[in-house]
Amino acid sequence: MGELKQVVFEVEEKVLVRSGEFTTEGDCPFCGETVAMGTPCTAAALYGVSEREIFRLIEGGGIHFTETAQVMICLKSIRECLEELKK
Repeated sequence: MGELKQVVFEVEEKVLVRSGEFTTEGDCPFCGETVAMGTPCTAAALYGVSEREIFRLIEGGGIHFTETAQVMICLKSIRECLEELKK
């Protein structure tokens, strides 16, 4: 029998988020601070999780958000929440 060979593929991905397109500064009603707010899609891309994970965290009370014409996530709270989940 022949010798087994291992092939490794490396994939690099870049996510570009232009300030103002999908993020804005706003007052987080939970933090009581002016923070960067982003759409669930933007938050998912920035932190490497799925949009479904973002909504699961919202439903579980783990991250701060506002909901008017669209859902906006407090990017400070999602960073803190994901750091806490890694521990």
